[in-house]
Amino acid sequence: MSVLKNLQNLSDLEFYKCAEKLQDDITDFALRNFGLKRSPRSVNQIIKDIEEADQETINGIFAKYGKKPNQGFNSEFPEWFIENRKLHLIAFTDTLIENIIAANIIHPVTIAECDQRRCLQDAAIGVCGNLYREFQYLKRHLPINLNWIAGTIALIQYEKLLKGWRQSDNKIRNKIQNKQG
Repeated sequence: MSVLKNLQNLSDLEFYKCAEKLQDDITDFALRNFGLKRSPRSVNQIIKDIEEADQETINGIFAKYGKKPNQGFNSEFPEWFIENRKLHLIAFTDTLIENIIAANIIHPVTIAECDQRRCLQDAAIGVCGNLYREFQYLKRHLPINLNWIAGTIALIQYEKLLKGWRQSDNKIRNKIQNKQG
């Protein structure tokens, strides 16, 4: 038994499943701080087998500035930068899913509805470009290994399924125009 188009489940759409997987992968990557080791480290963790004289020199320098040599140090990347980039990536994936859902809800019966649906599809495709650009930006500014998330980047490029979905709407648009014309 077939299901009416307006009652079909959204998860049956391959591009939607792909977008959900992309969202999950990017969220996992962001939760792991892009694979950067950001755990606090002390001098003893950075310099192994430090000589006693050098340790005393270090202790003196730290004491001069009111710090302890065994306290934790943050990594060389500012926390605000990492958090900002994580929020960008997650916002892009949220927008991608929102645009796909909003476009899929519209079952056009007029040219205006076709145009509205197409704008949302275009926006979803644009988000894929922004995601790809964001990963290139991260690669330029952080020592992350994009091979680690090569599958995710491939999913971004796999979003050409969205273009196929948008192109299939041309048939609907032509039927509506033929009815009106």
